[in-house]
Amino acid sequence: FRKTLGFAERSLVSELRVWRNRWAHQETCSSDDADRALDSVERLLAALSAPQAEEVRWLKLELRRQVYDEQVRSEKRRLGVSLIESSATSSLKPWREVAVPHPDVTSGRYQQAEFAADLWQVYLGKRSHEYRDPVEFFRRTYLTESLRQLLANAILRLTGQGGDPVVQLQTNFGGGKTHSMLALFHLASGRPPAELSGVERAVEEATRRLAGSEGLTGYAGLWPAQGGRDVRAPREGVSAHDARVPRALSVRRVVLVGNRLLPGNPLRKPDGTEVRTLWGELAWQLGGREAYERAAAIEYQIIRRPTATGSTTPQWLKTLSRYLRRITFSNEETTQRVRSTALMLERSRIIYFKSGELQVMPYIDGSPAGTSTTPTVLWDEENIFIGAKLSKCYDLLVDELSGPFDEPSVREAFHACIERDDAFIAEYFEEHFTLSDEELPFDQSDTTENEANEQTQGTELEPIAELEQEESNGEVEEVTKLRRRRHDRIFTVFRSYAEALGFEWNELHERFEHADGSVIYRSDSIFHWERFNSNGLMTLRYWVTPDTLDNLSFDCPVEIWQALNDYPDSTSIIAHWSDEVFELTGRILLNMVREQKLTLYPTNHRVVFDHAF
Repeated sequence: FRKTLGFAERSLVSELRVWRNRWAHQETCSSDDADRALDSVERLLAALSAPQAEEVRWLKLELRRQVYDEQVRSEKRRLGVSLIESSATSSLKPWREVAVPHPDVTSGRYQQAEFAADLWQVYLGKRSHEYRDPVEFFRRTYLTESLRQLLANAILRLTGQGGDPVVQLQTNFGGGKTHSMLALFHLASGRPPAELSGVERAVEEATRRLAGSEGLTGYAGLWPAQGGRDVRAPREGVSAHDARVPRALSVRRVVLVGNRLLPGNPLRKPDGTEVRTLWGELAWQLGGREAYERAAAIEYQIIRRPTATGSTTPQWLKTLSRYLRRITFSNEETTQRVRSTALMLERSRIIYFKSGELQVMPYIDGSPAGTSTTPTVLWDEENIFIGAKLSKCYDLLVDELSGPFDEPSVREAFHACIERDDAFIAEYFEEHFTLSDEELPFDQSDTTENEANEQTQGTELEPIAELEQEESNGEVEEVTKLRRRRHDRIFTVFRSYAEALGFEWNELHERFEHADGSVIYRSDSIFHWERFNSNGLMTLRYWVTPDTLDNLSFDCPVEIWQALNDYPDSTSIIAHWSDEVFELTGRILLNMVREQKLTLYPTNHRVVFDHAF
């Protein structure tokens, strides 16, 4: 899972493993446990872009409905009377006669999950009639002052006569954000405002705003577009009837819901178009296949080249390219695309420039198709332009270099391996990818003399990096032995730490066990070990430093340090210094950074302590 999931999602895998074991041993499961498990399953499936996530979601909602129904029945039994048919006093009518429930409620057919607002489901036409139909939606919607102001703003904007182009909805949970977006969605459905209950009040509000700024009366200044014609219709020659009854808003609507558009699960449209990105979805909803293909044909061309302040071909770029050319995927087309792109990357060099000097323009079919921009990072043929310190544009560089590969796992590799040494890159690729024994042939005849010298100079390689060079000559066995010794050392160091806490190693189950019922398993994430309490909940994740702290420093992976920042109380580093093993929690390390007791060097994340322990 480490190829696909982040830290939070990998914790779901560990949690679900516990639920699976309880199920396998036929342990009892409460409604709360089932709800928790279904929610975690849904979140994990959504992270994996699995279509089954929606099915699990409905199971979760149905379970919650059943729990609610059972609670109602229990309350009835406790009171000994029916909550619906209780007798009323002679002076008061029964509430069901004053506020008549919906037929679905009185008949027992009410499904609470069906009435949960879901913009994406409405767009797909899969929600209940009350949400799909504009007339029925507004008939059941009470237009509050805020909602009326929002619709009035949209009317002005869609008729080209003012209104804010961007509206940010900020409310608490259940405050009506989704309902407001549904109201905007149906406002632009093409139905006349006269058919939409309450919308004419929003039109009147928009008219008052326009009249206040331009001295107009009636609807003459609000003349919505029809059939794609100019939205600024003439104000003279309008009949009294037309002035009172504005036409329908007919515009192209686009619905984008972030957690429904996942790159790992491309959407296949009815016309056969396969959409993979947010921008592709936007283009397709606006104009179908034709618009999607035009958006895909956009090319960016440099219209002003910067003055180079320096250039280099760093060792990490060469090593990264070399391993990318050895990756093998199950799909042959993907393998060839990644390897050929890696070949182009290996021929590239980094050019540094002053920020703001590089200018590019989007083109479609040879014609400008937008405004020029000044990117900070750009990969153009064999030049990688960088206009800032690497620590300030790290994510931009990752996106720019990984984009042409069009493969999520390769992007993760760039994120982990940029500015790393040969040993780290080699170990990362061998752990995360299937590698072939040979690279694609590469013509190095165009390598300059300076580049050749650069390859032979630089810092002294670490032992594993030296063995990587020997591995290319066939000495694989020695590399394997050295790596096995490294893993054995990690186990030995952690075992000393665990035994000091009272844990014992269970060889049969391959885990550390404590008398209080807590256990420690090997982790399948970037962490080495995971600790669970007696209830099966994960409480700590451990990462063991690969080397001792004799020089008061160690290299920390980017993902580990990010986890320490995000979860300082549930992540720890186990270190070994001067024959002593000790734990450094995320909280301790962050406090040491604030107190300037250690220095964190960005990008490489080399942690240097400013004093001995």
